[in-house]
This record gives sequence, structure tokens and C-alpha cells, in this order.
Amino acid sequence: MRSSLIFLLLTSSILVAAQQSDLYLFDFVNDGEKWHLDNPRLLSDFNAGGYTNQPDFIDPYRLLVSVGAAANPVQTDIYEINLRRETCLRITQTADREYSPVLTPEGMIQCVLVDVENDDAQIIWEYPLDRSDGGQAVLPEASQVGYFIDLGDHKAVFEVGTPNKLFLYEEATGKRTFISNQIGRTLKRTSDGQLAYVHKFSDAYWYLKVYDPTTSRSAIVKKTLPNSEYFEILKDDSYIMSWKSKLYHLDPKAGNEWKTVGDFGPYDLGEISRMRYNGINQLAVISSK
Repeated sequence: MRSSLIFLLLTSSILVAAQQSDLYLFDFVNDGEKWHLDNPRLLSDFNAGGYTNQPDFIDPYRLLVSVGAAANPVQTDIYEINLRRETCLRITQTADREYSPVLTPEGMIQCVLVDVENDDAQIIWEYPLDRSDGGQAVLPEASQVGYFIDLGDHKAVFEVGTPNKLFLYEEATGKRTFISNQIGRTLKRTSDGQLAYVHKFSDAYWYLKVYDPTTSRSAIVKKTLPNSEYFEILKDDSYIMSWKSKLYHLDPKAGNEWKTVGDFGPYDLGEISRMRYNGINQLAVISSK
């Protein structure tokens, strides 16, 4: 077995508290006329002062996150936060470092793993959700993975370098196709299987784009908000993006303009980066000060 997996139920409750932390949950609903962003809840009080980041909903009430304790925040493992039970489940405890966990349609956890036994190579690793074994490498041809997303028979992979590059990998063969240089840290899949990403064309012009893997063509959706590379896609294929203390919404089918839909300012969270929507009524956000 490659790594030691443990089943540890943490009893620390999820408090509704306005204190400095990394991971918050907001109610985020549309009443038919406008969006409402309110009722913040602190989710990472179990890891006060530490690193709690890269959330991903595996269903509307459970999140996977990458967690590093305050004493050694770079030594990250995967946790599951259950919103209904108000509990945390530690999924991994390894010598390696795991980031960006997601659940596959087959019920496996895939993540970016920093392989300390192999010169800190950054690879995609797969763990069984039931923690029955230590897992295995996925797409071993990619060894400098920063971020990735599944696109069916392919994976889009952000590869760390100078500059950072975006590739499309065919999972069956490992064949890769170059998409773009200078990309942002967010990779999302639209409802029709296209890849959404940010292209940092120049210091002044960052573009939100979609890439069609069937035609190998990219198209500009809209210029991003200034220096903003984090976004989320909602169920109707519209977008949300944060800038300064505000949350903005972009609907390509209805005007294609960024419109303010929320304000994080009253909650004094600092800078908002990653966001994940549960598909119903809640938005998880990462904050830093």
C-alpha cells in the first residue's frame, strides 16, 4: 500500500462565526428577480490558522477539501466536510501532499499529488472513496500538473512552467494537444462538455474562454474582471467571479455583461479566490487576509 489511509471522525462542530479562516459557506439563491448572498458560516474552524482550500462539492451537502495544519500548512491531506452532520472526515494521511480533490463519476477521489519520493513530481493520483487501498497514478504522462479537470475521454491539464501551459490529454493513449500559454488557475466544464478557462493574454487583457475538444477551437466569452482568474459556472452555464469585495454574474445568453450580485465586504473576509456552488443554494468560498 502506497500510503496510510485513516478513517477519523472529527467532532468539531461547524460554527456560524465571523472569525479569520479560509473556508466559508454562504447561502446563494436567486428569487427570480435577483441573487441573494448572505448567512456566512465558517467551515474550517477545525483547522484554525491552517490551510483549508480547493473545495469541491461531491453532492449538495458534502465537500472535499485540501487541508494543512497551522504548524505545517504545506503538508496537505484530503478531508471531507459533511454539512448536514457538521463533521469532518479525514480521508488521507500521507507523506505526500494532496491538492484539488474531486470525485469522479465512478466514485473515486482524484487529486494533484506532490510525490516526495520522485523529486516532488506533481501527478494526478486516484484514491478509492471507501479508503480500501492506497490508490494509483492516473495519466502518468503528465508530471507537472497544477490543476486538471475531466472532460469525458480527455483531461484538461494546467502544467506548471514558465509560462504555465494548458494541454488536452487523451486518457486512453496519453496523447496531448496544446491549447494555450499563460492560463489561469481555474478549469471548469460547461454543460455541453466544453472547457472554460482564463487566458492571460497580456497584463491588461485577461479573457474568459471556452475550448471545444471536438473542434480544437477556443472562443472568447468575455474579458475578465481586472486580474481575476477564479470563477465558477452555475447550472445554466452562466458565470460568477469575485473582484475586490464584490461578487459578479455574467450570463452569455442575456447581455453578456458582468453585473454585481453580492457583496462580501460586510463580512470582512479579505480577498476571495476559489468558489464552488453546490448546484442548489449554497456557495463555498476561500478567503485570505
